[in-house]
Amino acid sequence: MEALRSHQRIAPGRLKRSRRLRVIAITFGASLLATATTASFAGVASGSWYGPYSVGGYSYKNVATISTSSTLDQGRVKVQVQSGSAPTGWMGTEPRAFRYSTGALACQGPVTYSASVAVSLETGCAFTAATGVGYYANGFTHGWNGSTYKRWGSYNSPNQNG
Repeated sequence: MEALRSHQRIAPGRLKRSRRLRVIAITFGASLLATATTASFAGVASGSWYGPYSVGGYSYKNVATISTSSTLDQGRVKVQVQSGSAPTGWMGTEPRAFRYSTGALACQGPVTYSASVAVSLETGCAFTAATGVGYYANGFTHGWNGSTYKRWGSYNSPNQNG
C-alpha cells in the first residue's frame, strides 16, 4: 500500500472500518491468550518448581500437578532432592486440589513420608471433576531437620478443566 501524502485524506468510512477491524483483532487475540493461559482441557498440567530450599543438610524443590481424565482426576505434589538421596522418612508430601471458580477444596491427601532412602516422593489425592469446570493443584512438602519437620508450600499448577 502506498504511503499517504500530507495533503491526502482517508475516506471516513474506510477509517472507521479499519479501526473496527483492529479492535476486533485485538479483542480476539486477547481472549485467545486469556483462554490459553487460564485453563487446559483434560490432561496433565504442572506448575513451576519451587525451590531450592534447605533443611537438615539437604536441598529440595517441589512441584504441583493437576490431572483430569475420564478415569481419574488427581491433585499431586512432588518433592525432590537437588543432589543425592534423602534418608528414610526425611521427605514428606501433602497433596491438594481446588475448584478454580470458587477455591473450594476438591481433595486433600494425608501427609505421607518417604518409606525408604529416596531421591523424590510424589503423592496424590483423587476427586471427581465436573465436566468443563476448572481445577488446580498445590500442596505442601515436609523436610526433617533432625528434630522436627519443616513445611513448604508449592506453587499452584495451571488450571485444568474436567
